[in-house]
Amino acid sequence: MRGITSDIITALNNQLELCELKNIKLKNNKSSTNIKNFVEDLQGLCYENDALVKRCRCFVYSREKELSFAYYETLKKKVSLLLEQQHIFKTELERLGYDTNYEFEDFYNDIAFELGEFSNPNKFSNNQKQSDNFNNFVDSTSTVTITQILPETQIKTIEIEPFTILNEIGQTHPPHDPNLWNRGCYELFKYLFDNYYNGKTQRKLINIWFFLKNYTSDDYALLATKKQYINFINTTYNISLNVTTKAREKFTEVELPSMRDHCKNFGNR
Repeated sequence: MRGITSDIITALNNQLELCELKNIKLKNNKSSTNIKNFVEDLQGLCYENDALVKRCRCFVYSREKELSFAYYETLKKKVSLLLEQQHIFKTELERLGYDTNYEFEDFYNDIAFELGEFSNPNKFSNNQKQSDNFNNFVDSTSTVTITQILPETQIKTIEIEPFTILNEIGQTHPPHDPNLWNRGCYELFKYLFDNYYNGKTQRKLINIWFFLKNYTSDDYALLATKKQYINFINTTYNISLNVTTKAREKFTEVELPSMRDHCKNFGNR
């Protein structure tokens, strides 16, 4: 027990040191010297941060009894600091026009979809109360905005442009282009854009293309190639898609059923 608990805190301390070094580079505006390498490094760090937080969730859940108060409070403090850094890095990636972790997202979504043993409904923790408390703590901490956490970093919270678009839907979607899709397909695209994507991750936008291309009836004819679709999204909504693939298992298990439900709602209007 002692060795395992020590390993978790050590891993958090090591990760926080890496984050602090990266944060210093952000404050000194060194990211522009080699943007490609910088972004890839930052994406990798974000992936590691998410994976470590998931590991902490599993760790708390798997205890046979509750962790001591002192240790539990230390664990929450370390995780809170890590989530603060994660907010900074993901906001910076968005500011630079890159999706968070997109180089790693296929792999991460596959393992994240499994959700770890702490969410297995067939297994009950002997430490359920503390596990629930920790999960709630992580979820609530993750919703705090970057300006609320570290305003002195002078990294602004990004106002994602799609939200502005969605507030004025009738005025922002362009007229139907028959070179890209038939009328029915375009109306379905707009519905999915407004209700499924709704200003969220870039992955959802590319998921829409896969859905329209492969999973709809003949009533919805998508003519646009992936390249034409990406160009349409860029020129119409000023969203540069860096994600061009679907997450394998998550698409089949989560995203596809969600879009099918949206499609049914669209047909029932």
